[in-house]
Amino acid sequence: CINNEMRASGVVTSLNLSDTTLLFVKNHPLMEGVVTPITGRPLLVQSASQFSKIVVDKVTSLDGQQHRIMFIGTSK
Repeated sequence: CINNEMRASGVVTSLNLSDTTLLFVKNHPLMEGVVTPITGRPLLVQSASQFSKIVVDKVTSLDGQQHRIMFIGTSK
């Protein structure tokens, strides 16, 4: 994640990250545990893919608004 310290040093998007950093992030996804939807049922269903990793977070955008984000990964 790009934090305020990184923004201060000129890194404002993933396009500003080095290939080495992007490759490390790709090869080392972090996931602590299972995330269950509030509704108790899947929020997203796609029959052609099997999701293997999910990360949900609450972030504050540059304009100060709070957003919930979900990253979904497959074995591919």
